[in-house]
Amino acid sequence: SLFTDRGTATTSGSLVVRTANAGAAGVSGALMFSSGTTSSASSGELRVGTGTSYKGKGGSISISVGDGTSTDGGVVTVLAGKTTGTGTAPAGGLEGHGGHVFIAGGETTSAAGDDKTGGIVSITGGVSSSQHGGHVYVATGVASSHTGGFMSLFTDRGTAKSSGSLVVRTANAGTAGVSGALTF
Repeated sequence: SLFTDRGTATTSGSLVVRTANAGAAGVSGALMFSSGTTSSASSGELRVGTGTSYKGKGGSISISVGDGTSTDGGVVTVLAGKTTGTGTAPAGGLEGHGGHVFIAGGETTSAAGDDKTGGIVSITGGVSSSQHGGHVYVATGVASSHTGGFMSLFTDRGTAKSSGSLVVRTANAGTAGVSGALTF
């Protein structure tokens, strides 16, 4: 266990885990947080979270990678686990599904009329000043022996008022181009 202690009157202690800067001919040291492997049950979980706030905002979690001043910026990869097994689950069901990735905005339970919205989920490609802007790819998986993955894009209902709108559009073109195409 590695932890800081509480502040009985004010702030609790911070915890900093970092490697030192590299020398002129090296790279900075890596940080690795990992649970161990297992041969008979689920491997250990890795949880990252912030505490609940009763009078202010909940704590944020920020994951960012370094800039590249002369080469590419760092990559962020979020990847669920693959499976190679087709064994039988204890309840008789067939195991072997790939791991899921869930991204969801936070819920609000404010009273009706408070004009509070649920949390926003925003996915945006990067800005470019010399070439194409960053792409955003959303694709379903290939199936080698069955139907390919489904894709559902929908807005949710408003139980008291209108349901959400769905807008699919390309941006206006610049002076020397044409607006982007839509293909259905």
